[in-house]
Amino acid sequence: MKCTVRLLALLVLLPLLFVGCNDPQTNDPEPVYYTVTFDSNGGSSVSAMTAESGKTIPEPEEPTRENYIFDGWYHGTEKWVFSYHNVKENITLKASWRSADYVFGYASVEGTDEAILTNLKSEHATLLVPETINGFRVVGIGEGTFAELSSDTVKKIILPASVTRIGDEAFANSAGIEILVGGALTEVGEKAFLGCDGLKKIQLAEGLTRISADAFSSTGLSHVILPSTLDVVEENAFADCTSLRTIVLHNTIADTDAIFSVEDSAFRDCEGLKTVFLYGTEADKTAILKKTDYKNDAFRDATFCYYSETEPTAEGNYWYMHKGEARVW
Repeated sequence: MKCTVRLLALLVLLPLLFVGCNDPQTNDPEPVYYTVTFDSNGGSSVSAMTAESGKTIPEPEEPTRENYIFDGWYHGTEKWVFSYHNVKENITLKASWRSADYVFGYASVEGTDEAILTNLKSEHATLLVPETINGFRVVGIGEGTFAELSSDTVKKIILPASVTRIGDEAFANSAGIEILVGGALTEVGEKAFLGCDGLKKIQLAEGLTRISADAFSSTGLSHVILPSTLDVVEENAFADCTSLRTIVLHNTIADTDAIFSVEDSAFRDCEGLKTVFLYGTEADKTAILKKTDYKNDAFRDATFCYYSETEPTAEGNYWYMHKGEARVW
């Protein structure tokens, strides 16, 4: 009898238990989402974002605008701080800009319509160097202009194709900053990019005769094409470039009167350097190595490949150029 009473009591309580489990008052409310749109104010477009009410949003990639430097996003008159401000409604953030001459100091090249940047007046996360400034074509970066910058403030520096001259210590010791070089360089000063591990790629123009001392020391370069006009790679030019893997080198000795040389420590501590693609023959390699000074073991020990326009039938190390990239046959 007692068992029957207990069973009946359980049957009565079970529905109540299920009702309690399905009580809508115990469910979390559905989240509310808002849209954040970006008005780039004349700059490159930035996609809208969706944000949960009361939450922050990640900072988008900065827009770019020729002859201007991005100066942040604003909601009305208040600058939007992405790590602090919460989204509570649909909003539009508007880009603010500063004119290039507010950010960069410059000097005109006498007798021309060209200019060299001489100093940085204010620091910004992205420094987009303009092709022109107040009617002058920007062709170079002067001595020390971007030296010793902190990656806490500056994240990226972009040089246009018009810039072909880099002065002494122009970017020296600006580590952790991405540096994009759009033009083919005809002049590179001493210690121009010393310690710039954010420099991953460069183009060296025909007409460049020397790579100055410490010019690319401790950079992030992985592949370098040296021009046929090059006479000398000065000491420590590529020292401590641990990412350097390949070099393309022209025949500048055997059949010419050029005084080509690789000076002491030009490729010191470049253990990753494995291949030299040479426009020349084994005899040219021998001549080049005779002009190579001490502490260039990585360069000396690299595998030399010899240029062949068509696939060779003879055994050996040969290479060809495909869309600007050296490839082994």
